[in-house]
Amino acid sequence: PLLGWNCCVLDSACSELFPFVDDNYLSGWICLTMVLLGCIVYAYAHVLWRARQHVAYMEKHQAQAGKQNARMRMDVMLAKTLVMVLAVLTLCWSPVLVLMIYSIFARLSDRLRKVFAFCSTLCLLNSMVNPIIYALRSKELFSSLRRVFSHFRRQLKASEESPEAESTHKSSVIET
Repeated sequence: PLLGWNCCVLDSACSELFPFVDDNYLSGWICLTMVLLGCIVYAYAHVLWRARQHVAYMEKHQAQAGKQNARMRMDVMLAKTLVMVLAVLTLCWSPVLVLMIYSIFARLSDRLRKVFAFCSTLCLLNSMVNPIIYALRSKELFSSLRRVFSHFRRQLKASEESPEAESTHKSSVIET
């Protein structure tokens, strides 16, 4: 729409949510987004199905119990992480898409426009939440973060308890 093929130039119906976007363009964009989300859901479901098959196979052939059990637990943990990512993706994008579809067929109240604005923010947050989910589901990274935060907390407590440390810190700040 920014390149000139917007509803004002085309003399067509403008979207209620996006003032310069043609309703037909918005319908096409919604369809494309739904297809892409469907492909993502299918890909995640396929990965989960294959992980489930692998777990079943590993349980069947559990003769080598030691390393195989650890591998099986890791596969289950990865599958749970994928489910969490898929759930967050669905929760973040579904309300926006539903409101966009609704806006094509009916007028939105001011309250629904505010809800749409909030839900649009959820779509942006989805990109930020996925790395956090992956990071916190990793045992190594989670334990490293816990160590860093506990070390930081100990330093804060030590600086609060000793007034000499505070005066030393102030004098070193002044010197620099």
